Amino acid sequence: MKLAFVVQRYGLEINGGAELHCRWVAEHLSKYHRTEVLTTKAFDYITWKNHYPEDEELINGIRVRRFPVARPRHPERFGRLQDHILNNEHPNEDELRWMDEEGPLVPDLIRFLKESEGEYDYFIFFSYRYYHSFWGIHTVPQKSILVPTAEKDPVINLRIFRDLFLKPRALIYNSVEERRMIHAVSRNEAVLGDIVGVGSEIPARRSSEAFRQKFKVEGP
Repeated sequence: MKLAFVVQRYGLEINGGAELHCRWVAEHLSKYHRTEVLTTKAFDYITWKNHYPEDEELINGIRVRRFPVARPRHPERFGRLQDHILNNEHPNEDELRWMDEEGPLVPDLIRFLKESEGEYDYFIFFSYRYYHSFWGIHTVPQKSILVPTAEKDPVINLRIFRDLFLKPRALIYNSVEERRMIHAVSRNEAVLGDIVGVGSEIPARRSSEAFRQKFKVEGP
């Protein structure tokens, strides 16, 4: 099976929750399937400014394809638009404009998904609220698996996301609470979904006595 992980940023030096989660899962699954990562050239999640010069690189044995951000985010303009749509009646076009401003704006990545859909069995998208997931899932819905990494944030109630949660082939939730929240927003109970962990590396050698000494554990 050939899998592509689609995420907003990727790298050993990037430790954001969703990005690190993606890297751990990608590295675990690379032991069993052909695995690639599709991401941006951004390092900074405030502006999404292009940072990485390479189009491709290997990270812990996984092929990483990087796509340029067409336009960095303007934080003040984005903030004003978000404040408007959260506090005023507005048409869907304003929410789609918000998505472009939210970014990272990577039309080349979306074009790659469309042109290369037949080469992959599934695309696993991380973080529901960003451009790459929103338009990526719309582009390859039957091969898309979404890891929403959703939080209790007012943008989850935007109309564009109610439909988004109905489109993927499946969803991978991080908690019972996250699944309950998304069900309440979109009534997507009919979409295949489950709560899945990250996976942990078990040390080859371990000693309960050494643990007791290190943490001064004397009782049971």
